[in-house]
Amino acid sequence: MADTDRVIAYFATGEQAEAVLGILLEALNASHMCHCQLVANLRQQPDGTLLSRRQALDALDQAMIQLIMRCVVLLFIEARQLLPISCQPYNLAALYERLQYPSSSSYQPAAWTCLCTLFTLLYNSGSLDSPGGGMVFQAGDKDSADGVLRALALFEDQGVVRISDESVLKLLRLLKYTNCQPVDFTLLHVEAIGQIYQSLLDFRLSLDDQQTPTFYLARRKDRRKSSGTFYTQSQLTRLIAQRTLEPLVYTTDGIPRSPQAILALKICDPACGTGSFLSSALDYLAAALQQAYLYYDEEPAPPENSLRRQIAEHCLYGVDLCPFTVELARISLWLEVVDCRLTLRFLNQHIKTGNAFIGAWESPPVDVHSYKERKQFHDRWCARWFCSPEQRRSLDGPMADTLVAQLAATHRFFHWELEFPAIFHTATWGFDACLTNPPWEALKPGSREFFSAYDPVYLSYHKQQALSAQQDLFEADKEIELAWLARQVDYKNIKNWIKHAGLSMDKLAAKQTATAPPFRYQGSADLNTYKLFLELAHYLLKPQGYLGMLVPAAIYSDQGTASLRRLFLEQCDWRLLIGFVNRRHIFPIHSSFKFAFLLIQKGGSTRHVSASFHQEQAAALECPEQEMIQLSRQQIAALSPGSLAILEVQKAQDSAILEKLYAHAIPLGEQAEGTWRIRYAREFDMTSDSALFSSIHHWQQQGYRPDQFGRWRDPQQRYALPLYEGRMIGAFDPSEKGWISGSGRRALWKDIPLTQKSIQPQFLLPWECYRDSGKVLHGNKIGFMDICSASNTRSMYASMLHGFPCGNVIPVLQPVDAGIVSVAALTANLNALVYDYALRCRLGGQHLNYFIIAETPLLPPALITQTMSSQWAARLNLIMSCYAPQWLELRAQYPHLGQQHWRQLWALTPHERLRLRCLLDTLIADLYGLDYHELAWILRPDPQHLKGFWRVDKEKPFALRHTTLILAAFAYLKEVGREHFERNEWQFPIDIATQLGPRFTPWQLHGTIAESWSECEQLAENMYRE
Repeated sequence: MADTDRVIAYFATGEQAEAVLGILLEALNASHMCHCQLVANLRQQPDGTLLSRRQALDALDQAMIQLIMRCVVLLFIEARQLLPISCQPYNLAALYERLQYPSSSSYQPAAWTCLCTLFTLLYNSGSLDSPGGGMVFQAGDKDSADGVLRALALFEDQGVVRISDESVLKLLRLLKYTNCQPVDFTLLHVEAIGQIYQSLLDFRLSLDDQQTPTFYLARRKDRRKSSGTFYTQSQLTRLIAQRTLEPLVYTTDGIPRSPQAILALKICDPACGTGSFLSSALDYLAAALQQAYLYYDEEPAPPENSLRRQIAEHCLYGVDLCPFTVELARISLWLEVVDCRLTLRFLNQHIKTGNAFIGAWESPPVDVHSYKERKQFHDRWCARWFCSPEQRRSLDGPMADTLVAQLAATHRFFHWELEFPAIFHTATWGFDACLTNPPWEALKPGSREFFSAYDPVYLSYHKQQALSAQQDLFEADKEIELAWLARQVDYKNIKNWIKHAGLSMDKLAAKQTATAPPFRYQGSADLNTYKLFLELAHYLLKPQGYLGMLVPAAIYSDQGTASLRRLFLEQCDWRLLIGFVNRRHIFPIHSSFKFAFLLIQKGGSTRHVSASFHQEQAAALECPEQEMIQLSRQQIAALSPGSLAILEVQKAQDSAILEKLYAHAIPLGEQAEGTWRIRYAREFDMTSDSALFSSIHHWQQQGYRPDQFGRWRDPQQRYALPLYEGRMIGAFDPSEKGWISGSGRRALWKDIPLTQKSIQPQFLLPWECYRDSGKVLHGNKIGFMDICSASNTRSMYASMLHGFPCGNVIPVLQPVDAGIVSVAALTANLNALVYDYALRCRLGGQHLNYFIIAETPLLPPALITQTMSSQWAARLNLIMSCYAPQWLELRAQYPHLGQQHWRQLWALTPHERLRLRCLLDTLIADLYGLDYHELAWILRPDPQHLKGFWRVDKEKPFALRHTTLILAAFAYLKEVGREHFERNEWQFPIDIATQLGPRFTPWQLHGTIAESWSECEQLAENMYRE
């Protein structure tokens, strides 16, 4: 596999793909035809209609990719000696040799002409397929209705785009060598076909028609989504195939099932891409079949290529949206079999093009018999869901058949029962196994992804700038607006289909499978393809069939997947759940992204799930179930009664600690008497409410200036309020960062020193908007950062706030008792590391949505509010003049505070803030009922623990770290008791205190106690008066 790994790694960087495409790009730019005219000609359809400019460029792009993939496939074919005799005079090896060592003694035809001849011979040979090699080798046609075929004709016609012998040599050299080392295609695994194709899709052809028109390549990561192409590493596909298929081919004692039983298996990848999972299934089943022949000794085992051919012919099925991707999947399997008796004609019946989601399950009338009639019947029914109101009226007219055919071709309706009758028209309805890594994308069109393809700096705009940029693009090019509107319409249609189509289908399907037709378990969240594929695959299985799928970690943690979890736990046996984090870049996405493999057997119910989390390498799939943690269904329900979220529990100790935490707590979202009865709000949406607020520069130009309380006012005494964004707060810090410049992801922020706290926002909101909004929580409240990660230093950053609006990235909590004592105690609980530990166990994504925190364990208000937690939290949090009224409220509740210097109550030094944080973490851990060993386990300094708190103060000496000092304080509390601990306010040992510096700033020591509280009273009066 060394050559395979090297080729895959080299193409994964994009450099090789860009260089290969660059050769054809150079020829395209050197075309004899004007670039703009070339695109204009390509836009012209034979029927007189026009492709959009973007469609024409994409057709050129796809043609370039197809030409390169032809060469790649040819190199594989020749290496396996599968080139038909009729094609051998034009083989690539001889052509490459001739180009490397040209001879001047005789005439040699142009290399590109030879290549195109070879493509044509292969297409017409019948060895690969009938009429030939499918669309991979299909020649271009300048009169075709297919834009890609017309684009291919431009490249194949040397009169339009001329490709020199030198260019052909460069092209072949780039494919035959990586890092100056030759590639042995004899040893190269066919999975490289998928990686090469995927890397080519990372680039998109564009045309700069300013002054001198020039074609160029722009890198676009999201293009793979539109093609349905997602390459999965071979080790993952191999192990997933093994995990999924092992129960089907071996008994629990490891004995192979009979050859007949193995050959009777039906395996499907409903999002097969270039066939990597089908290839791994082929390898695994062929090896198992050979073992079965040897074990049962019924007859001599056939040759390996014959075994592989039998598996390909009898067992493997696949579907994908992209026709060219399907062709590559067929060819990849054909190359894997290495048996000329297996033709692509047969694989055409097993691996098909279509939209796996959109198709009919109902039975046609008894008088409809032929495939064509049945397909027309099904297509007509589906067409009603995807046609416009005007088109719907035509469905009953003379042009109905034409319209239905157009809609079927556009949306690629796929009727599973019709396309695979051997699977669904038998007594054993369905597949034995479905395994895949489906696309992970939201179906809802994303403006950021769409418009950034036309405006390179679009991602840096805030909402109003983005809307303005959209209008500019629409005015400059009407096609962009039409394309955007078309995406909106397509989404609405498929959303309507997903929501309602299953309810309209014949009940026969449900009777046959004992399962409601899809899609009934998608939940209330936005549609996502991986959820659709999960439910579809489950439906496609026969009873006791196996589903093995690689999906985002949201499957076991998000509210939007709760219905699927309930299905898999209550109506299936959920066998395995292995969670991964992308730290070793298994996929070319962010290193913090998490995904999971799940293995489910249809039918029955789940007793326990064998689970493992935070894995970083594919080898984790080999871990025996006995070595994983066993999560019972009852335990899952106890920790997440509403959503059935599966917490990321790694060890038995974690499970025991969580059970203890929940035994001493109540869920945050509980609304019964005696609980917090918390209200949750997202006050102002940074997108949909963007018209209500403006940048600070706008307000400054209107004469607004800040006062000492954080409010802004103009000479006419009109007020505007700072709009809180996520970076502006920290734990117990209402002013952690201030805005400097920029917007969106390019905004720059600065840290605000503890002794200079002020609110420094990017946006201001009119006071009237805040006052009149029905979404605002007035009074004391808690804002927390929505964007987070379970692998950051901590996950919850909460701060008390009062009187200021918050954007949606700072959701707001407010208990039913919104007094400062209650709110401060709740803030203390939320910022405690023990609470953070419980939160991180259920945090699977990047956002602290309400459904996640709603089931987290909070201490009962009657318990925590009777402790010092409110006072300690206030000293950490209320460190600005604008909180003077809250201090007066606290003094009324705790009169002894009036005997202390008001400014000295503010924790403004690292020493005092760390001390108070340790006091709070210690007290709250004790209130949760933990012992020293349990707290030490939570805080253990283990860098291998992905969600651990070893990152807290990791830059400091071990003795000065927050986690170390918590344990010291906790040991002291257990020694002297909670009451003594609170009353005497534990202090750092002398040697630690000396290293941490003073507890107070010199400024805090000025004035008398009476003067300090007089200042507080005056500030509060000024706030209310103004």
